Amino acid sequence: MAIPSVSQASFAAALLLSIYWSYIALTPPHPPTAPTFTPSKDVLKGLHLTKRHATLVVLAPTALLALHMAYLALYPPAHTRINRALLTWSPATLLPLALLLGVAIPLRLQAYAVLGANFTFALTAPQTLYTDGVYQYIQHPGYTSFVMLVACHWALFYRTDGVQSAWFSEGVYARRVREEEGMLSGLFGAVWDEWHANTARFVPYVF
Repeated sequence: MAIPSVSQASFAAALLLSIYWSYIALTPPHPPTAPTFTPSKDVLKGLHLTKRHATLVVLAPTALLALHMAYLALYPPAHTRINRALLTWSPATLLPLALLLGVAIPLRLQAYAVLGANFTFALTAPQTLYTDGVYQYIQHPGYTSFVMLVACHWALFYRTDGVQSAWFSEGVYARRVREEEGMLSGLFGAVWDEWHANTARFVPYVF
C-alpha cells in the first residue's frame, strides 16, 4: 500500500478536523439555566435535540461518512463510482471546507463566546439583551452558522456522486423497487396493475 502524499494527508486531516469542530459547534455549550418563564413551545426540546448526547447521535452518520472519505482520500481505490474530485483538494471540496472551518464554525463559536452561559439549546430567558460582538451585525448568528454548516456537510458528504453513493446506491433502491413491484404484481395481478397505473410511485400527483 502506497504512502499517502502530503496533499492526501492534509485533505484527510481537514475532513476529520471539520467533523471534530462541527461536533464542538453543535454541542450545547451550557446546560439550560433555571427558567424564569415557561415557553409555550420549544421545537428543539420537542425533537429531543436539547439532550446531552443528541449531537453525537445526529452527527454520527456524517462522521462515519467523513471517516470513510478520509480513508479513501489516503488510499484511493483503483476503481470507484465516487467522483474523484471529492477525494482530494479541488474546488468541489475546498469551498465547503473553507466555509465550514473559516466561517460557519467560527461564527457559531463566536456566538457561544458572546452569550456565555446564556447560550443554551433549550429555550431559556437570557439575563440581558446582547447587542455586542457578532450581535452588532446579525440577530441570529447561531442559526446562520447552523444552516451554513449543514449545507457544507451536504456538499462534502451527501452528494449523489460522493462517498454516500458507496453506501446508498440509487441502483440498490431502484432494484429493490422493481423486486417489490414484481412480487405485488405476481400476487395481485390485474388489481395491482390498475392501482399501479393510476397511483404515483413516490410523490403524489407527480411521480
